[in-house]
Amino acid sequence: NRDPSFSPILSTTATTFVRAGEAFTDEVLFATSGTAPWANSAAGFMPITATGTVYGPFDSQPSESATVPAGAPVAGTASVTTGVEGPDVPYQAVADSTADAPGYYTWVWNISASAQTTIAQRFLPPNYSFTDAFGLVAETSIVPSVMTAVSQITEPEIPLSGLSNDAIAVSANGPWTQVGGSNIPVTFTGTAYFVPGATAPARQAASAPLPAGTVELGSTSLVVTEP
Repeated sequence: NRDPSFSPILSTTATTFVRAGEAFTDEVLFATSGTAPWANSAAGFMPITATGTVYGPFDSQPSESATVPAGAPVAGTASVTTGVEGPDVPYQAVADSTADAPGYYTWVWNISASAQTTIAQRFLPPNYSFTDAFGLVAETSIVPSVMTAVSQITEPEIPLSGLSNDAIAVSANGPWTQVGGSNIPVTFTGTAYFVPGATAPARQAASAPLPAGTVELGSTSLVVTEP
């Protein structure tokens, strides 16, 4: 029998950190609003489809709002349909796009009567629609910024007992990730080495072992909050 109070809803938990090139994922948990149980058909639990949209990137955690702000960029979409397990298990949603820029990305999910099967529509209130809020922390993923630095010594030659100075130019692969409206501090650590010999050491990969006889002279750290 049809229960006109059957109103499916959901809550989700997005993957907190997503690396560049990875797909956005969200874990969806279905439920019902009120006391009405999940609708059933002759085949078992009534299948319900939910559609999710990923918005972003944003420089900082977007503010929560009942509706999506005008102009919010769309990064991808996904859909999930309940199976024979009904609403009692979480469902994994995978967006149809991958992360290609650093920043915050947030999901918004919708369950609409028009997106359901003809049979499922008969069990829903007329023109039924559920949409969760925009900017929920639990539904937000972060694609971390990748910071790089290019160094250049300020003096090619220094006297004995003199100080060696180095300057670095820092850059990010997109917007600098923020928390509370401020750029996240990034610490760079530089180490100076003495390499014995009459000729300058050859440039080599960072993973290569240090030349024989290399002596660590000291290190220093620099906290950077902007390019």
